[in-house]
Amino acid sequence: MTICRNSKHLGLPRTLRVTFPLGSEIWEFIGEYHLLLDSVRPVWCKKSLSIICEPGIGTEICRTEESKRWMIRSKDQERVHLSLTDALTPEGTYEGNMSVTAEYPSNTFSLVTLLAFPCPKLDYNFYFTGGLGRIDRLNGIEYPSLLKSDHLVVLQTCDGERIPALHMRCTGARFTLIYSHGNAEDIGILLEEVGEIARHTRANVLAYEYVGYSLSGLEGHSPSEGGCYRSIEAAWRYLTADLSIAPDDIVLFGRSIGTGPTVGLASGIGKACAGVVLQSPLASGARVLLGDAALLLRPLESASYLQRLREQSVERAVATLRYAFPEGSAEVY
Repeated sequence: MTICRNSKHLGLPRTLRVTFPLGSEIWEFIGEYHLLLDSVRPVWCKKSLSIICEPGIGTEICRTEESKRWMIRSKDQERVHLSLTDALTPEGTYEGNMSVTAEYPSNTFSLVTLLAFPCPKLDYNFYFTGGLGRIDRLNGIEYPSLLKSDHLVVLQTCDGERIPALHMRCTGARFTLIYSHGNAEDIGILLEEVGEIARHTRANVLAYEYVGYSLSGLEGHSPSEGGCYRSIEAAWRYLTADLSIAPDDIVLFGRSIGTGPTVGLASGIGKACAGVVLQSPLASGARVLLGDAALLLRPLESASYLQRLREQSVERAVATLRYAFPEGSAEVY
């Protein structure tokens, strides 16, 4: 099953670290805390020398029901240190001058990753509220957001990574598009655009996220080429295996860097899909690194991808879009 069975606490950091100034006597709180994925509410327990504590047994970080503020509390629950703000995530400063920060694997933000996959660096608040400020939240103002979208589904890659996806259904539609978005954007930013694609094409649209982007990145995963391929494969399995949608009713649609995983999947499934759409396809990774300086490679863009598709016996319709439609031109092969 590709649908993630446990989608709780999506986008929250898996690991937190508590620190405090030298000379403090609250040493029992210092250390690494791990998110308990099966807990009803978000709870991070301090990592012991043997196993991760269960809720209520060890020192933990959780949210108060009364003030809606985060707290670090002791094992006996008698000593409590509240956060100084009512942020949506536990990171920040607490009473006693303690600090809570999120910890990620050391390879999460390598130089190669930053150059090849410049994904947006947005916080949890954006994906939960759409970017509302504190005053707006208190006044009950609401913006569309990824985590509150009725179209949100959580998929799981073959490596166990959780990725969000938007599955927008169009009444009476036969075809479903698997949409692979471009670089420097994510599906949290593209909520309206995905809806526009569904409206203009009159098709169902599954816009999936790449490993390391948006909520997946906030959980500590790093973007990579392999992660992009695992992500689109999870989207394909979700439609064909979980929802039993016929491959002949699925069109692969990739934009910019999304043309890479699109072509990769199309090459693997051969004649199975209904068609392939490549919008502003990249000639190579050099285009990502060199930007406008790589425009000399444009004549090679369509040819390189089409040649790969033909070599892999992809015989369905293939279209390349040089610019955003409907204003741009399209070439169909």
